[in-house]
Amino acid sequence: MSTLLSCLDYAFGITTIECSCTEDNRPDDVNISLTGLYLDQIISLKMFNDENCFEGDLWDKIAASKQEALARLKTDIIGCVADNSQLPRKTFKGIIGDWQKVSSRDAQVTTTQAGVKMYFANIAGGTGTLKRIGLALNTAGTYLVEIFNNKDEGAIASYNLNTVANKLTWTDIDDLELLFDVESSYNMEYYIVVTLAGAKPKELKTDCGCGSGWKPNYNEKSPPFNSLTPKGQFEWANYLMITGIQGSDTSTFETGWPTQGKFLNGIALDVLLSCNTETLICNTELDFVSDPIAMTMAWAYRYATAASLVTKIMNDPFPNNFTMLGTEQLQANLSLYNSEYNLRIGYICTQLSKPEHINRSSDCFVCKEKTGLRKSGIYK
Repeated sequence: MSTLLSCLDYAFGITTIECSCTEDNRPDDVNISLTGLYLDQIISLKMFNDENCFEGDLWDKIAASKQEALARLKTDIIGCVADNSQLPRKTFKGIIGDWQKVSSRDAQVTTTQAGVKMYFANIAGGTGTLKRIGLALNTAGTYLVEIFNNKDEGAIASYNLNTVANKLTWTDIDDLELLFDVESSYNMEYYIVVTLAGAKPKELKTDCGCGSGWKPNYNEKSPPFNSLTPKGQFEWANYLMITGIQGSDTSTFETGWPTQGKFLNGIALDVLLSCNTETLICNTELDFVSDPIAMTMAWAYRYATAASLVTKIMNDPFPNNFTMLGTEQLQANLSLYNSEYNLRIGYICTQLSKPEHINRSSDCFVCKEKTGLRKSGIYK
């Protein structure tokens, strides 16, 4: 069904009952439930069937109802928690690197390769996308740019970028996902490396160093992203640090590629950085046995699905005998399902808005506190 919220795929089943009227196109997994809850415990599937038995759209209606219910559940939970909390990091969509002030000077590079190192914060729910690469070299040509990280062996992506001499040249790429790995003890690092082939990068920095206000710096012992303060045009620094590197052997990034502070070796990056608020609901699996919040989500999801399904039945342009004669009962059921759903959403919202629960699976929200933001996340 879903991707990120696949943790709820089997929060309830549909039915364990076999019936000749509901066998056509019946999915194989309708009897799977991780909670013991089933949809037909609160809504009879017989209301889909007329005297001529099943017409063939029962399972399509149920699948669509589950999708609508999931969207409702997600919207209501995230919206309610958002009202009671705040986002410690703003979404950043823009360019890393002072791309408007490429120096006429060449960078101080003495190796055959040079590039940048990106050092990511451990953010549960963090998402990053690289959209464009800007490259400024002193010689026009086509240059190999490779991207590595500290998790995979070998390059995870490579591009042949064309450049104009002494100017920053942008190249659109297929969106490349940049992971915030929170399952390991180390921070994710990405290395974007250009093989120079005799060329020299132009001097390009993270910032011009001019004016007042916060400026980025690279310090692995005390990363700026540990302090979730406003960073002006450098909001990307609440997600990652970046510095220039140079070397000649891509197997030795940790030992043979010294960092260069604000200097980015002629590279600028167009990125999108954010926190996926859906991870507030779940990031991996839910514990439906001992976690009351997870179990309540399953009940709410089932009631929302039943409400959506009843609405579809009532709006069906081809009603059967049951739906024509049982309109009042259907309306009463719809009211009951919505009432039970709202009751459980209220509990979930109250629990997830508490300091002890707001970071249980995500770092996207922090509680509103009189003394300011609570800076730490679940992995810090």
